[in-house]
Amino acid sequence: SNGGGGGGGSVMLEMHEQLEEEPASQKQQGVGKLVQKRPQTLGLEPLKMPVYPPGYEHSPSLGGASTASSLAAARLIKPVTIGFKNLSYSVRTGIFRKGRDILRNINGEFRAGELTAIMGPSGAGKSTLLDILAGYTDSEYTGEILINKQQRELKRFRRQSAYIMQDHDLQPHLTVLEAMHFSANLKIGAELSPASKKIRMNEILCAIGLQEHKKTRTSKLSGGQKKRLAIALEIVNNPPVMFFDEPTSGLDNSTSKKCVELLKQLAREGRTIICTIHQPSALLLNMFDHLFTVAEGQCIFTGTAANIVPFLREVDIICPEHYSPSDFLLEIATHDYGPQSEHLVAKTENGRSTSYRNREAFTPFLLPIMESPISPDLPSPP
Repeated sequence: SNGGGGGGGSVMLEMHEQLEEEPASQKQQGVGKLVQKRPQTLGLEPLKMPVYPPGYEHSPSLGGASTASSLAAARLIKPVTIGFKNLSYSVRTGIFRKGRDILRNINGEFRAGELTAIMGPSGAGKSTLLDILAGYTDSEYTGEILINKQQRELKRFRRQSAYIMQDHDLQPHLTVLEAMHFSANLKIGAELSPASKKIRMNEILCAIGLQEHKKTRTSKLSGGQKKRLAIALEIVNNPPVMFFDEPTSGLDNSTSKKCVELLKQLAREGRTIICTIHQPSALLLNMFDHLFTVAEGQCIFTGTAANIVPFLREVDIICPEHYSPSDFLLEIATHDYGPQSEHLVAKTENGRSTSYRNREAFTPFLLPIMESPISPDLPSPP
């Protein structure tokens, strides 16, 4: 057994040395120096977002870090808009298998370049909606799911999207760099050279602030660092669409803010970022571009955080000055103030209305990225 253990150790040591060693050809071309000059942190400075986010060319800087930029400006992140119409989903529960409606003819549109939060009380249908849109629930629902206004082809869509679960399963005995290496091999394979994959891994680790922890075992990382590593493992093949199930769950306020800042940066690079969130603070809420609020399987609000109060005022519901608008909206969703949800569903046309979305048209801030074997073969937006 000792001989086997020694052999395994030598293999791991050899792999680790291969990851750490800079190829001579890259040193001669100066590639290694360029990688070293990239910022090593992301989102450490306070991010002050205006009520209506400006065009991306004027968006607040996060230190210049990017998860998408590369030396080879071969292509751009392809914008992907996800739409859904009359989406319904029901399950049968109990001894008599009575039907229970989880989603009821709900509609909506999640755009490229925006950070979208699906929020609502427990049991409202947030996770179910996320699972259906991500393709994890691919049967027993009715309605349409559109990708850039064309019918979704599920097999193709799954190749172009990533789903980061609430409980991320990291291999505890691998270092950060080793985990990135295996993820790159699984997602990209042999289509890119080892040198190109190493450049990509280093860029991602620099951008998300894990470069100095690349030799740390994943079991020794903090909660926030594990969240960032889970994201890094999924963006190694640069998917244009990313789904997150409660990404701030279990994190303190400061770490939650940094996590949302990272999601914001991913969206600012042209991706469609969709996440569920439970009871966000007012600070976090204002960082999202789009709030999609669900109650009893229907949409009661779709728009920006700044538009919650004007929206409620138009249906003769006044939010108290000392109240958080999002908390007040969730209390309405749980019928704390009587049966008001039906009025809100009618006002939003069950998600069809875009009157309370961002007033300024978004111009996607498309950064050049390394040529990838994972081609963005989703339909182009019209």
